[in-house]
Amino acid sequence: MESEVIVKIFEGSFFNGSNGNNYFVDEMVFYRRDIIGIIGQNGAGKSSFCKELKLSNFDASQLRINRSQNEFKFFSSRQFSYYGIKTIDLIKFYVEILDESEARKKQIFKEIFLFLRFKKSFLSKKFEYLSSGEKSRVLFAVKVFTSNSCLIIDEGLNFSDLYWRKKSLNLFRSRMSKNDLTIIVSHDFNLIKEYSNKLIVVKDNEIKLFLKLDEGFKYYGN
Repeated sequence: MESEVIVKIFEGSFFNGSNGNNYFVDEMVFYRRDIIGIIGQNGAGKSSFCKELKLSNFDASQLRINRSQNEFKFFSSRQFSYYGIKTIDLIKFYVEILDESEARKKQIFKEIFLFLRFKKSFLSKKFEYLSSGEKSRVLFAVKVFTSNSCLIIDEGLNFSDLYWRKKSLNLFRSRMSKNDLTIIVSHDFNLIKEYSNKLIVVKDNEIKLFLKLDEGFKYYGN
């Protein structure tokens, strides 16, 4: 049985990045259960590509996402623009908008709460008053536990706290098999090599997909 295609980007696709550059994308196909690593230098356009992928905002509709339920969950370690909202209400918001039964929503909220192990008094704090590390933990947990289709982790596993890095990696491992598609953006090549089965390299305003990781790393290094 042929593997199910989740995303196809057609040859000749491009998008305009936030820095004003045009990025040209090779034809690429992502299949169900693919784990795609993305590498590139700082400012190369990795995050811009992920955001365009999430928004399906390529030129001339040259991106096809199969199955309407495949909504992308995008988590970036720099995504902290939630002001004036309590941490617990932020979590509840992301759980409430899920197309799930009330019983399942309660279960997901409980799973997030148990993973974070924050005191209830801590959750009543406004999100903007949390430390950067605490914000990362909350958003990471929310995006992972509420995802069952396509998950993009943009530098989201770079916790300096070794305990939380290990805990988050364990959660990430356990959830990958449940996602239709997982995309990891990271400068940690060992992390990419351990989890990914394909590699995207963003270099010189071009975005290329490699089916063999070694070939992708070689291209990146040249």
